Amino acid sequence: MSMRVTLCLAILSLRSIGGELLQDAAENHPIVVTEAERKASAARAALLKPDDLPALLDKAEKGDLESQILLGRAYLGARGTAQDYGKAAAWLQKAADRGHPSAQTILGTMYMSGQGVRKDAGAAVSWFRKAAEQHYAAGEGSLGWAYCLGEGVPQNNDKAIEWLLKSAEKDNALAQVRLGYAYRDGNCAQKDELTAIEWFRKAAAKDDALGQRLMAEMYMSGSGVTLDHAEAVRWYEKAARAGDALSQFNVGWAYYTGDGLKKDKDLAEKWFSQSSDNGRGQASYYIAVMYWNGEAGHTSFAPVVATDFFAKAAEQRFPPGALALGDIHASLWKSARGRVPRDTVTACAWYTIADELDRKSGWNKEFSQMAAKFKNELREKLSSIQNKLKPESLPPAKHGKTSG
Repeated sequence: MSMRVTLCLAILSLRSIGGELLQDAAENHPIVVTEAERKASAARAALLKPDDLPALLDKAEKGDLESQILLGRAYLGARGTAQDYGKAAAWLQKAADRGHPSAQTILGTMYMSGQGVRKDAGAAVSWFRKAAEQHYAAGEGSLGWAYCLGEGVPQNNDKAIEWLLKSAEKDNALAQVRLGYAYRDGNCAQKDELTAIEWFRKAAAKDDALGQRLMAEMYMSGSGVTLDHAEAVRWYEKAARAGDALSQFNVGWAYYTGDGLKKDKDLAEKWFSQSSDNGRGQASYYIAVMYWNGEAGHTSFAPVVATDFFAKAAEQRFPPGALALGDIHASLWKSARGRVPRDTVTACAWYTIADELDRKSGWNKEFSQMAAKFKNELREKLSSIQNKLKPESLPPAKHGKTSG
């Protein structure tokens, strides 16, 4: 038998009886995913529709790597299907086990937050490291941030900056933002506001909404730049158009108060509404205030619509929404256009819900000054109204769940 025939038979044997070994060897080889490819995959997932899911599921079940990742993203972000963190983690695990750095990084993020899996910072870092070792920008940045915060690994400033820089230099906007945080706050780097704004600007230049909002905050506070509210609002508007809910509120607030923009209640309501639709309870609260006061074209007193938006604010875990409803039913909120009949029992129930939200929602981390004043005011009102009620009229200690 000739050497050529012998070689062909050997190759044929490998293909027929060792196909799985060949496949495993290919999958153990580093998978290179560029930042542009990562963004493209996320964009494809964002466009998924319910009709796309059956074919995607079929391909994923047959082992198509990209389909497994897209399916994981779909369940994670409720794209074309109901949100299901457990299913997202399961599909991403399949792709991560096969060495895909994008799946490894997303899965690591889920372990860090406890979404769909048991919270485990150590496991999160292990997945981040696997992705980072394949030079995947998002994995490098996530590993760097873990070192910065000391989550899942001992805190290490040098390693934090090293990994964050590797990611940021590959144009990963989140790593650029996190480097900005590090220099702005002095967490894992020496505090340097000029360097911070340089990194925020790099992220913002890539149309990253968070980077744009952080640019706005620096101009609003005069940190590293000259104080300039008009320039701050210009950056907020960029982030708002990109869908950032907090920036949408801030643009609405600028129009509502005339801070950095000419007052325009109609435009204020427009931006508050977008922010409210994106889950911002603070925005829902101010829409309610506008309906109550007859602002932005609402010339008549609209208590039903106003109370609906206050309730929405409470459902979005913004306690002042519940406090306002307590005040309204206690006849403490009045309007020249009318009033809501006093209902002491309902008022007490809303004050109690406000108290529960204040204790459980964590809103005081963002609104520390408002929360301190709110707590004192609520305590007085809750005590006062409970004293007016007979024991059998008091609401139970626990109420229906308020969703966020």
